[in-house]
Amino acid sequence: MTISFNILKRDLTLSLIFSIGFIFSTISCGCNDGPTQGNHIGRLTFAVAPLHLSETKPNTTVTFQLAEAGKKVNLEKFQLKASIIEQKGGSGSQLKYHNAKGEKEVEEKLSRQLNHFVTLNDFEHNNGTLKVDFKLKPNKEVDLLIYRFEAFDSTGNLIDSYDVRYELDKTLPILSLKSSANLQGNEKEIKLNIHNPSSKIVGAGTLKLRITRIQGGKAVIVGSKPTDIANTYEIEIGEVPAGTKNLAQNLTIDSKTDSKAAFEIQLICQGEIQEKPISVSWQQSNLQIQGLTPFVGDNEASFILCNNVAAIDPREFIIEITSDNAVDFAFIKQDGNLLKAKKAILLDKLIGSVLIPVNKNTVPIRFKLVNPNGKDESQVTIRIKRADEEVTSQMTTWKAQGVSLKMEASSHTFKDQDKINITLKNIGDIVNTNKIRLVLSNNQDVAFKIENLPASTAINTTLKTIIGKEQLGAKKSLSFSLQKDPILAPDIYSADLTVELFDEANFSLHKIALTWVNQTKIGTVLNPLKNKLNELVKNYNQEITNSEIALSLKGLGVKSDYDAWSKSIKEIIGIEKELKSLLQMIDLSKMDHELQQSTKSGIGFLVNETLKSANWKIMGAIEIAKNGVDHYAGQAEDASQKLNVGDTDINLRSLDEALYDMNKMLGYANDIAGAYGIKEGKDIAQEAKEIAVNVEKLVKETKEQAVKKKANKDAKPTGENNPALNNLSC
Repeated sequence: MTISFNILKRDLTLSLIFSIGFIFSTISCGCNDGPTQGNHIGRLTFAVAPLHLSETKPNTTVTFQLAEAGKKVNLEKFQLKASIIEQKGGSGSQLKYHNAKGEKEVEEKLSRQLNHFVTLNDFEHNNGTLKVDFKLKPNKEVDLLIYRFEAFDSTGNLIDSYDVRYELDKTLPILSLKSSANLQGNEKEIKLNIHNPSSKIVGAGTLKLRITRIQGGKAVIVGSKPTDIANTYEIEIGEVPAGTKNLAQNLTIDSKTDSKAAFEIQLICQGEIQEKPISVSWQQSNLQIQGLTPFVGDNEASFILCNNVAAIDPREFIIEITSDNAVDFAFIKQDGNLLKAKKAILLDKLIGSVLIPVNKNTVPIRFKLVNPNGKDESQVTIRIKRADEEVTSQMTTWKAQGVSLKMEASSHTFKDQDKINITLKNIGDIVNTNKIRLVLSNNQDVAFKIENLPASTAINTTLKTIIGKEQLGAKKSLSFSLQKDPILAPDIYSADLTVELFDEANFSLHKIALTWVNQTKIGTVLNPLKNKLNELVKNYNQEITNSEIALSLKGLGVKSDYDAWSKSIKEIIGIEKELKSLLQMIDLSKMDHELQQSTKSGIGFLVNETLKSANWKIMGAIEIAKNGVDHYAGQAEDASQKLNVGDTDINLRSLDEALYDMNKMLGYANDIAGAYGIKEGKDIAQEAKEIAVNVEKLVKETKEQAVKKKANKDAKPTGENNPALNNLSC
């Protein structure tokens, strides 16, 4: 006869909380009941494992076994106790388990006879092993909990004791930057994202942002509070949700009087600092001095200011003029009067206080000689300052006598077969055009032509050859056209040109920089990329939907779509790399505002916006794969717990399927992160790997235990190891 006791009842709404399983066997034969031997009082061994628990692994098992074969114990006389010896962060933690009737019990402190856990008083060797599963249930505020389990024998002596330690998983929230790391002008918003990989919500005030100013003297982050450390500030963070939802945290820079500032931002969680800080820099402007050329005698010199990042507020800038010797120069006001006494003045005193829009030039800012003080030549420097900090400066040459010429282009960027006009102004005395050389060069060996002259990759000719006149009168101007050779079609995206004037002494009189853009080539390359990218993004969005279904807990998984999903992601990575390569070939910084506007559907706008979108999608895909690893790891843990209770084929299959899916998702994470090749993606894949490694280790231990248990269960008692059989006779 075999008597089996299965006293475990499951609460299916909880994920594998506890188990107590016993198999007891008694065998008898009616032929001849001889005297029963082995009824001596025995001893029990006592063990508890595992001893280190966490919020994802809250279960431990108490195990009793007979120390000697052939003996038995009365479970009513043995006692198990458990009590809290340390609890941090809160109180009211409890233990959960099932009693002999299969009823769930919850107690803060435990003191029970062993027959409270099993419907049996006498426990013999052939009854196997007595196991009681406990779940530690810390109060929600508790981050450290230590329970001491103690077992006492029939005489009240301590058999052994174990301390079981529960700690929150060390999964700190992750801080990432969603906006540009290099801000300029009115772009002063820093967009951050906080991801909490833990299963618990991080309460408001638990996290802080530590902000350190590493450049600048006064700039701060709005809402931050100074600390005892110089240039260091902190901001408290609100509640951070757990799991897949993230917290957006946006900061605003108050630049004060700084024109440049840089910050390092770190996340602090209960005193622990994120290892790698996020660096963000900001600068007020990209203010440029343009058109400043050498000048002679009493001629006026002039230049303009332009900012392609932010508007120019003339009230914020100081303009200064100095020379390297005793020669005096002065700015000219709008009314034509000289500012003789002042070398530095607020810009609004020269050009007015009206705001100058982005990519718009100021009116010409003029200056001239006041007193040569016996000098024939001087190096003149123009400086623009904001408060005490220099923003930009440029130098030019003044000579008492000589040629003074200046060039102005109708546009600094031109494309395909478009012509641009270059106006040459003589701001000095009459010029002998046969003694002035014009040199045109470019960095891509593209052939260009001036007026009707033969096209060449490098032009070096006299002004006379271009204009057909031997002289250019004082204060006179003339224009000539420039375009790419219409016959040759270079296989490049752009070329940088320099046009420079030299006098007969080979002294540079003026130089301008131009950019030619092969818009036809760009369109030829970009349009197929655009079409392909649109197709991939469409497919990708569908695969994202499929993946979300596959990762759901509703049994709607479409796992066959994962391979196509991964393929789409990697194709997007390939497109992203092609776009980056294209962007490197075209120097967009040289394009003026008008051309950038006209190419928004072509290169400048589309490439940058697509790169941002692709980065977001690729990083999101790695996160999805990691979440998949986490999801199936949880299923594997659940199946592992079930296998520990009852090693059925169904439980084993569930466990193997969960492991297969987990490793499949890990493969996707590694594959995509490896193809993308950036550190942030590889870090996420590494997190996924660590999850998988821990679960693989747990499953290995569980399977080994299940094999041993099954072997003990299937083994038939023999006379060699069962005293009851030794005394049977027929």
